[in-house]
Amino acid sequence: MCKSNYLHYNYTMTSKIKLKKLIDEVEIEYKWCWDFLVKLKTGDRKNLLPDNLFEFQPKLAVAVFKLSEAYRAIAKEKNILITKKQHLSPNWFKRRMKVLSSYQDSLEEIKKIGKVLGDSFAWLFYGDERVFLRKHFLHEKTPHIPSGIGGQGELEFIRQAKFINNKFVLYHGITSFLRIGDISLIDLKSRKLVAIGEIKTKQIDDSNLLVGFYYVGEAVHEVGKKEISIEANDGANYKLPQQLQEKLNKQLKKMTDSFVLPNNREDKKLVSNAYINKLDKLFENIKRNKGACEKAGDGLLLFGFSINKTSLFSKFFNEFGGNLKNILKEFEKQMESIVDISQIGKDGNKNSFFVGQLRKELSAGITPIFWWGTNTENIGKLIFGDVYLGTLYNPAHFLKKLRNLGFEVEQKGKSFKISKVIGTSKFEVMNVSSFLDFLQQSLFDEEILISTFNTIIEKIESNELKPNTNVHIDMQQFLE
Repeated sequence: MCKSNYLHYNYTMTSKIKLKKLIDEVEIEYKWCWDFLVKLKTGDRKNLLPDNLFEFQPKLAVAVFKLSEAYRAIAKEKNILITKKQHLSPNWFKRRMKVLSSYQDSLEEIKKIGKVLGDSFAWLFYGDERVFLRKHFLHEKTPHIPSGIGGQGELEFIRQAKFINNKFVLYHGITSFLRIGDISLIDLKSRKLVAIGEIKTKQIDDSNLLVGFYYVGEAVHEVGKKEISIEANDGANYKLPQQLQEKLNKQLKKMTDSFVLPNNREDKKLVSNAYINKLDKLFENIKRNKGACEKAGDGLLLFGFSINKTSLFSKFFNEFGGNLKNILKEFEKQMESIVDISQIGKDGNKNSFFVGQLRKELSAGITPIFWWGTNTENIGKLIFGDVYLGTLYNPAHFLKKLRNLGFEVEQKGKSFKISKVIGTSKFEVMNVSSFLDFLQQSLFDEEILISTFNTIIEKIESNELKPNTNVHIDMQQFLE
């Protein structure tokens, strides 16, 4: 493959002017990708050209890559300043480091928008492959597309290699949730995963790169299959350096393991989208009043406000543009609506407020927000930062219902320990904070959890569940 000259930003001294130029370029690509996704969702086939499918990934990947390069350039500038610290004014050094850190934070937030778009695209192919996604979510996110030759190779590969063995190439670098391997191969007819692979790049000379693609799996739906072939594509017939080969072998092992599913636990799937319909109502109130609140269930309050900015740069590199004072005043009035008055002044009062944010980024078990039933225009406002949506959750109602079921509840800050003695057995709920995150950030209905705990208790009482059984509650959001 021929080496491409993707733009590298050299911010020896980073300035807002240079960053604005970058962000404006990225915004153009983001808006193109957004329009493509909307046409897919709404079925606008007239204005959706076949080539758009193959343009989406390279456009988005280059935009995300540019943001990563800018982030790394700022990190390099910070390191240079640190080495020269003794020759610089302490006040100037402190101010400059603070400014550079704020630039990096803003770049990260704008890059997250790109990953939301990438997640929305990739979900078309992975929405029915949730069983494999469990393994991906066990790994840390890859923060950036690689720099240097590695990044150049990945970008050029996805630009040129649309299909391999008649399978569509899906690039992991534009997503937040595909964390094993660099590429998935998708059968477009069935929209099923058939393989996962790694990209390795070797520089041949100043103007050429040789990019190899190594993949595992041809029949990954045969769960537990142990003999998975490892091959290279036609353009990768070269010998890797030993250190790179050892790294590749470990990566291939990780990819192989991702196809093997655990069989020593009982899974219970929770399905909930109870409060999604509250979002459109909230958006309409925000449109009329600039800020609004909406109650969702006993203990959850949704609130939001509009941002009086237009471009991505102005939203993330300038001061907040909303009337925060008036918004908070209205918000304080509504807080009382989620307080459990019956617990006030009593022992075991669990009234407390956890402030959060409606999750735009994908999390395990959750459908990307783009594919929720909420009005697409409203979701666009949320993703691109025209509207901020927050959440306020009071766990008191949920914990009271658990105590009514005979559970013991211990609380320390945001940490909870929930258990119930049943005869000679003890039922303990682990990772309670993760359940509360689902309730607060992804609009799950707490009644679903209550019902599930009841079912488990019934199974213990009937000896259907034996002692030391690990019941994995698989939180999944399926939309009607």
